[in-house]
Order: sequence, then C-alpha cells, then structure tokens
Amino acid sequence: MAGASNSSVLSGLQCDQILSSITNTVRNVVLQLTQGNNRFQDLINRLRSCQENLDSISDRLHVTSTQEVNESIGSLVNHIEQIQLHATHNRSNHGVPPLEIQQRGAIVNYEAARIRPEKGSKGGRPKLDVTKEQLKMLLKEGYTSKDMARQLSCSPSFVYKKLAAFGLNVRKMYSTMTDEELDMKVSKLHADYPNSGQQMMKAYLEVDGAVVQRSRVRDSLRRVDPHSAAKRWSKTVKRRTYHVPTPNSLWHMDGHMKLVRWKLVTHGCIDGFSRCITYLKCGSDNYALTVLTLFVEATLEYGIPSRTRSDHGGENFFVALFMELVQGSNRASHITGESKHNQRIERLWRDVFFQVISYFYELFYHMEDDGQLNSDDPADLEALHQVYLPEINRRLTFFQQAWNRHSLRTAQHSTPNQLWLSGVLNNMNTNCSAVGNIFGNRDLAADLTQSLLHYGLSPDLLGSHDELQVAAHGGLSVTPPMVNISSERIRELVQQCTAPNLKERYLQLKEFFHMELNQI
Repeated sequence: MAGASNSSVLSGLQCDQILSSITNTVRNVVLQLTQGNNRFQDLINRLRSCQENLDSISDRLHVTSTQEVNESIGSLVNHIEQIQLHATHNRSNHGVPPLEIQQRGAIVNYEAARIRPEKGSKGGRPKLDVTKEQLKMLLKEGYTSKDMARQLSCSPSFVYKKLAAFGLNVRKMYSTMTDEELDMKVSKLHADYPNSGQQMMKAYLEVDGAVVQRSRVRDSLRRVDPHSAAKRWSKTVKRRTYHVPTPNSLWHMDGHMKLVRWKLVTHGCIDGFSRCITYLKCGSDNYALTVLTLFVEATLEYGIPSRTRSDHGGENFFVALFMELVQGSNRASHITGESKHNQRIERLWRDVFFQVISYFYELFYHMEDDGQLNSDDPADLEALHQVYLPEINRRLTFFQQAWNRHSLRTAQHSTPNQLWLSGVLNNMNTNCSAVGNIFGNRDLAADLTQSLLHYGLSPDLLGSHDELQVAAHGGLSVTPPMVNISSERIRELVQQCTAPNLKERYLQLKEFFHMELNQI
C-alpha cells in the first residue's frame, strides 16, 4: 500500500486512519447492540457511513478484502434491520402503531421520530418531529420542559419553542383562584384527608382539577391547620434500599386488615419500580376470586407483570395460579414470603392507614363506645357496609389517583405515573419481558385455558370450589355479614334512607334492618 513518494505515504496513512475508524465504529455498534441499545436507525446509519468511507478508499485496498469487509458490515446492517422489524411487528400486531403506547384508554405517540431530509436537499441532521399530542400528554402527567427534552431526546430550548408554537403555556396551567378560594378547597379536602402533607394535598388538588404551585399549597395548609403542619415535621420514616430494573418487573400485593373487626378488608397492589398503585379497594371478604378480579382489572390497564410478590395468605391462591400458568413455572412468577419482606406494599399501608383508614378505624370504635354499633350483630355490620363502604372506596380511589400523581423526593421529584411511563418508553424496544407484555399480542383467555387443560384442570375452576373461595389470611377468614334479608329488599331499604349524613343514614338503615328481621 505504501509508495515511494511523499503523497503516496500520506495517502497510506490516511487509509490506515480510515480503516481504524471503521473498525472502532463497527466494534462500538456491536457493543451497543449487545447492551440493548434500541436506537436501531442510528446504529444502521453509522454502519452505512462506514460502508461509504470504505468505498472511498477501495481503490487502495485489495479487492477481495474490500468485498469481505463490505459484506460483513452489510450483514450486520441486515441483522439490525431484522431486529428493528421484529420490534415494530410486535407492536403493530397489538393494534398499536410503532413508537406508540396505549395508556388508560388513550393512544398517544410519545417517542419523537426524526424526518429524514428529502433527496437533493442539503442534508444535515434529520428534523425532530414532536406533535402537540405528545406535549399535551406529557404536560398532563406533570413533566417539566427539561424532563420532556430528556424523554424526547432533544434540547430544552427545542421543547420551549415547540410549546410556544403550539400555544401550550406551562404557567397558564396553574389555577388563578384567590387564597380564600384555595383555602376553601384545601379545607374541604383536609376534612377527608387530615394527615396529608403538601405533596399529597397538591396531588389531591390536581385530581380535583386545580393545578396549584407547591408554595401556595404549603401556605394554605399552614393557614387551614397550622398544628397538623407542625406535627408532620416530627414524623419521619426509615427508608430501605430497593431496586428492580423496569416497570412491571415485580408487583407487590397484600390485604390490609385494620378494619377486619367490622368485616372489612382493603386489597392493594403496587408496582415495585415506579411505586404506582395498580389497584386499591376495600371489600367485605378476602376471597381468592375477589383478589384475582382486582388483579386482572389492573393488568388490563397496566399490563401483566413479570412477577408478583405476596405473603402466604390463601387469598392470593388464584393470582399465584394465574401467574404460574400465564408467565410460566419454575421462574418464580409468584413469590411468597414474610410480610416484612414485602417492602413496597407494607410501606404503602402506612400511608393508606394514616390518610384514609385511620378516620374510619377511630370512628367505628367511637360508635361502638356510644352503643351505636355492635360488631357481633350481622344486621349492624350489613348496615355499616351499605353506608360506609362506598365512602371508603371513594376516598381510596381519590387517594390512589393522588398518590400516582404526587412527587417523590427520593426519585428526583418524579411522580409514580412519570416513573412508570418513562420506564416503559425507555425499555419498549428492548427484550425486557416485563415491558414487552404491555405491547404483546397474547390471547390470555386462550393461553390460560390451554395451560389449565395441560395440567388436567377445568377452565371452570375459578369460582367452582367453595373451599378455594374462602381464603385464609394467616388463619383469619373474612366473609360478608349474613342477614336473613334478600338483596332486593336491602336495596329498597337503602333507597328509603334520606338522612343527611353518613352516621344518621347508618342508624336509620340499621333500624330498618332490625324492623325487617323482627317481622320474619
């Protein structure tokens, strides 16, 4: 390759430098591909640049060597294109276009695409295509402009320009209500959630339709209840180290038994990665079928987790069976252990009790002390359930929505919704099974039926065996109160209650039940 003249020597050195650059680029592409880099088009473009550079020095290289190197790079390009096509095909089969995600019933294109320059143009870096729908959804989820830029792989200044072009002003999203109006809203929410701090109160206001600056929420809480604000400073929580790789890697589920004296159980489940609550509901039993129903409803919204974790309670039997059949056995699809190791959900129960359940816990004991409630009387408990259970679930649902929107100090002030969404988007083109289940095209009904038949079980197993319906929670079984009144008659009596508040309505319904039972 080297010649006698100085120019030929320089040309030879340049060839060596180009070949070295091509070699390093190919090695880097292979390394990034093995590490799960999902920017396939960028990798392909870099390899094609290598081919172009190789062609520019082909007259100074051996013909056979040039062809072999070129074919090797071409094979690598084809391999990456096949991976890209497979990832796109998996999403398209689910009815979701490429680079789109279906969340809570709405399909929105989150990851920005690049528009390649037209043929004959001056070229340059492909233009970034960011839509108004992307920015509106990210704003709705509470993303800042810098967070949007990080998610869309662009600069913050580009996001500012796009927001201005689409007429989306972040500051105009904040409510213009006066301090007096804000205090009235906060006071009303504070009555239902007296132990909520500024972060949760801000989230409650957002769920209620009012976006307010954190400083205004903090000042309002001090005006509404200064003693509670001071009390919260004295309560700290010891935190542990926790890590799972992606959303839906591990869901933690459990039952909260603080209201079990009155035959009420709170069922909850939380995603370990994002701390996003997937379901939270209070019921009158801890049947395995009840827990499975809540779990399946959550999977329809968030996808099927790779693994679940619970204690040894029998109410988790059907969920464990479901996970073993759908996700596979011998891979710890459902993990059981002591409650103290079920970290995420046990930490959540503290906030659920502190903000929601404690009010009813103290109220029901106070009603017993006043002789208004007998926990051993089925009629009293049935009246209690009919009146208070809808209110408990209303507050739990509101708490779940606010929790998923409140910022977490230990996660750079991101919300659980943001952590879940960003985690899904950042791993949507990888081989991660936890995220892949969200975009997959699985017929769960067919898979579950086939798996049951494989083990010699009937598809009608769920709900067909009474001994499996009543689940034991550490030896404790919770069943609904049994009163000798038909369901239709109970509904009629509930509609006849016209008392203005919950306690008076309970006392009225309780009297109706006892009168009805005396007539039988």
